[in-house]
Amino acid sequence: MIPQVPPYLLPDSMTVRVPVEGERGGCFSDERVSVDHVRFIDRAEVRRGAYVFEEGSKGLVIVDYLNSAGAFDIPAGSLLSINGGDEVAVVKAVPHKTYRGRVHHWELEVR
Repeated sequence: MIPQVPPYLLPDSMTVRVPVEGERGGCFSDERVSVDHVRFIDRAEVRRGAYVFEEGSKGLVIVDYLNSAGAFDIPAGSLLSINGGDEVAVVKAVPHKTYRGRVHHWELEVR
């Protein structure tokens, strides 16, 4: 069994606005959903070769299935405000699963 990400490694918080269907596209929910106990890792902090970023990406957000309060499957295209900062867009959302198929954590690449 893979141990969950411990809370002390999840010092950040964020609000999420998910994309919604609209006539013109590019619309987002007015409701901001809070997710606490996440970790933002700046692109500069990631060891070269450990992760391949999309061009222009700012970093990764780690969301733990159990220890991130309010966690849900955040789709690519969502807007995040990390620690009250400017909104960034999720360009890639990857769920990492246990051998039993349950989500362990998500990695969200943001730009």
